[in-house]
Amino acid sequence: MQKLRMQIAVVSSLALFLFTGSSSAFQMSAGNEEETPAVELAPAPQQQEAGPRLRPLFYRWRILDAYGVQVPRGSIVDPYNQNPLKGDFPVIGDNTFMVLTALYTPKAIVTAGGGNAEGQFNNDVVTALEIFHGSTVFKPKDWSLKASGKGFLNRGDNENEDFSFLELFGELKLFDVGPNYDFAAVRAGSQFFKTDFNGFIFQDFNLGAQLFGELNANRNQWALAYLDLRKKENGLLTFDRQEQQVFFANFFVQDFLRPGFNTVFSAHYNRDRRDRFFTGLNQDKLDVFYLGMAADGHFGRLEFNPAIYVAFGKDEFVFPLQEGPVQAEVDVSAYLAGVEFAYPSDYRNYRAAFFITSGDDDPFDDKAKGFAAINENINLFGGANSFIIGGAAFSKPNSFIPSNQGILSEFINPGMLLANVGLDLVLTPKLFSTSNFNYFQFMKTESAFLGPAGFFDSKSIGFELNTQLNYRLFLNENFILQIGGNIFFPQDGAKQLGVDETVFTGNLTLVTLF
Repeated sequence: MQKLRMQIAVVSSLALFLFTGSSSAFQMSAGNEEETPAVELAPAPQQQEAGPRLRPLFYRWRILDAYGVQVPRGSIVDPYNQNPLKGDFPVIGDNTFMVLTALYTPKAIVTAGGGNAEGQFNNDVVTALEIFHGSTVFKPKDWSLKASGKGFLNRGDNENEDFSFLELFGELKLFDVGPNYDFAAVRAGSQFFKTDFNGFIFQDFNLGAQLFGELNANRNQWALAYLDLRKKENGLLTFDRQEQQVFFANFFVQDFLRPGFNTVFSAHYNRDRRDRFFTGLNQDKLDVFYLGMAADGHFGRLEFNPAIYVAFGKDEFVFPLQEGPVQAEVDVSAYLAGVEFAYPSDYRNYRAAFFITSGDDDPFDDKAKGFAAINENINLFGGANSFIIGGAAFSKPNSFIPSNQGILSEFINPGMLLANVGLDLVLTPKLFSTSNFNYFQFMKTESAFLGPAGFFDSKSIGFELNTQLNYRLFLNENFILQIGGNIFFPQDGAKQLGVDETVFTGNLTLVTLF
């Protein structure tokens, strides 16, 4: 009861105070001359002196400096902290930046087989300089100019040195599409083209122009391109025309079918007028179209990366014979199909893959059924460490697609079956490894490398084991020591083509990136 009485007293006092204050306010508003304030106000505190007026900081790249925050900055050759050579500060005005990149990869290679050993020491250097304009944290570049070049110095069994450009292009944003920084832009000059995730059909530095952009808040990307290819010497670009043009259109869909499953749909047209048999008649005509898709995504934890492409068109060529050249025309109808699975678990990543390219079963009919790409670069399943994919035999470098002519799209070929299982391990924060077991087999033998080898009846090429250790010296991607090796065990198909003995390959590479 006493507690209730105290609560009633407090409420009554508060009501009286509010009523008294309201009455005083009413009297003041009514203009009464006698005013008695109910509560005596405390004197106002003295006003403190105003501090310095805030000023806008237009140079936002050094905004932390104005607040006394110590930002680590090294020398001009320091790539780890803020550096104007790496695009951290503008070099002209407030939105024009420069990025300088240098890559040096010395590599020692040893190959042994059949009682013979060969040694090679290669030095590759790639430099690139890009100047671009724009606030690129959220928005695309307004414009860009880029130049890059590659040089090498090889010593050992194959001594050679050369230098040439890789990229020399200008890029301009044409317009924005909607409020989400989607855009359309054009790029012209020598540049890098890659038409799918793994370079199954075309990947190269060459001369061309492309119109590209983004849609749907960057969930979709598209490109239309035309290339007038230049010849290469020592693997480097020249200014001489190759008599070959390539057109392609790409459409990338993020989260296709379900979140995490990204897909690229593409169409290619290869128009090739090179003299593939070097007859000097210049009557060869290759017109082939490619349609297909490739994916790079996952369903839950399981990574699922399928790819399928079909090739169709016509191939006309002059075949040299002793009695005189013979004009031939074939209809191209071929395919590539395969899938790669991966299952990451803690520090392990288990992989398996199966790919096939169709083969031609009759080199003398009017059908060409062996699949050939335009200029593939399939750096999978061991890449340069692989005897077959590394380009030592039967295919171009970085490819498992058989090639009779080496650099040309030749659709009269035996096709290939590739089966792979692999394991990736993260051993420490600095050390990780990748290992592969590959099996190779021709799909057909009737058109396998006609010439001195003639015909043979064995499809099995062989199997191999390859592995590579990667050691990050400073817990970054700027200094990586790579140690790789491969053992190839030839089967009857490879032996009939001249690879008789087990082949061992080892290499040591230092990747240095600035």
